[in-house]
Amino acid sequence: MKHRLFAMAVSAALTLAAFNALAQTSVKSQRMIVVLKPSEVARQVARVGERIDNVFVDQRYQKSPKLWNAVSLPTALLIRDLENQHGARAGLAFGAFSHGFASDLTTQQVESLKADARVQSVFPDAVGTLAANWTNLPEVTYSSTYTRGWNVSAIGADTASSRYRTDSDYPVKAFVLDAGVQPHADLNYNPSTSAWSFDIHGNPDEYGNSCTPHATHVAGIIGAYRSPANVGVEGVAPGAVIWSMKIINYCRTELDPYPGLVYMSSVLTAINAIDGQTGIPKQSGVAQQRLRAVANMSVLWDAVGGPLFMDLEARKLLRSTMKTAVDNGIFFSVAGGNAERNAAEFYPGAVGCALYDPAEPGVLQAAVGGVMGVGAIQASGAPMDRSGYEAGKIASYGGCVKIWAPGQSVYSTVAQTLLPYPSEPGSPIPYPLVADMSYWNPWKGQASGYLGQHYYDEMSGSSMAAPHIAGAALLYAKLRQADGQALPYPWEIENFLLSRSAASVPAYHGSPVNLINVSGW
Repeated sequence: MKHRLFAMAVSAALTLAAFNALAQTSVKSQRMIVVLKPSEVARQVARVGERIDNVFVDQRYQKSPKLWNAVSLPTALLIRDLENQHGARAGLAFGAFSHGFASDLTTQQVESLKADARVQSVFPDAVGTLAANWTNLPEVTYSSTYTRGWNVSAIGADTASSRYRTDSDYPVKAFVLDAGVQPHADLNYNPSTSAWSFDIHGNPDEYGNSCTPHATHVAGIIGAYRSPANVGVEGVAPGAVIWSMKIINYCRTELDPYPGLVYMSSVLTAINAIDGQTGIPKQSGVAQQRLRAVANMSVLWDAVGGPLFMDLEARKLLRSTMKTAVDNGIFFSVAGGNAERNAAEFYPGAVGCALYDPAEPGVLQAAVGGVMGVGAIQASGAPMDRSGYEAGKIASYGGCVKIWAPGQSVYSTVAQTLLPYPSEPGSPIPYPLVADMSYWNPWKGQASGYLGQHYYDEMSGSSMAAPHIAGAALLYAKLRQADGQALPYPWEIENFLLSRSAASVPAYHGSPVNLINVSGW
């Protein structure tokens, strides 16, 4: 098989370090997050007839109704008051598990907002990246005959009970916080209703404008349909309902006013927005909600330093937001990293484990059960090691990698992207949506969205490992449902998956390589 490395940053774009250097010198370098005090949000009182669509006098709501409908009315009211007083303008806003907004601020505005008694903190909007940034590229074709990759067998999914591993009726949705899932006939995904965008440009109706197939690949690992005709691939939880939460802006170049890849504000906005889209109401009067959604994230920030650095205030906010989301029934599977470093140095995976933050010596950050950092293995069961292809692409390690799953050379769904693959200048760009949905998928008996979009490809990284755990969480929820039991709490899912895992190879950097196993449930 032919392997060609494909760097998923846009062609002729800046390196990540250059992205950040530009961000520090441009007018937009003061991209900041303003966190509101929850007590001040609770004090907001709406006037008669005041609604989220008429809080702001400009056209923000009309341009991005999905984004603003995901923000509570009290949060929006306080944001409006702060804007009026300090001359700021919110680009992205969040108001469910945490409350705040992102804005381009001058130094004077930053200081003014920090001094405002209604504001909890103000800090830079940290720039991160995807957890995997390369792909093995064989000849890509939708006529591929891969129905079950080695990854499905490695976790026992091929022998799992048909009582719960079927193509429908999962009790919760899978939210893919990534670069934007594109339409694919193998996915239970409706982009007209289930595609939101929370990248830095704040256009929540955009989904096809992706320069990487990364999110589509992740979605297929979670829930690609089974195929009766030996065509395509198969996900861990076949037929799971996919929601795309686009947080990554790979199509951007050095000319863009926001030259980074993924911003912390995008992730916070997307996590908060899940709360209103689960379709499962909260139980009243309880401190912790049972499972309402499964979320998968394959993004990274560095807690130590360098171009992906996330400062202490940002780390605290991400941890508290994810903890509140877990308490509200959201289970998280997150990529553990690919740098042969301690995964405790990377967020959001570090949220799931207990650690001492270097910026706060002696203060133990409690582990958040229901947030699982995932490490990538190769077919042998050993941790991922692609150093022969690209230096440094080796699995991270340590206690913050709670569980392991297939991540090296995994086949899944992809769609052609807006930019051609390197050395393939003739690769076509996506066709526009067609009214008659004329591409017919013969083995699924259904129409699809884009012409020429239904492909399969092989990729590697902890980004590929994490969706196996998201799929396993969906299977466990369905198993509980099939047994007439209440859905599990997110922390229960973690405990169950760990109890069914087993070491696949000797310890790696002193920690067990405990591979997920979904057979025999």
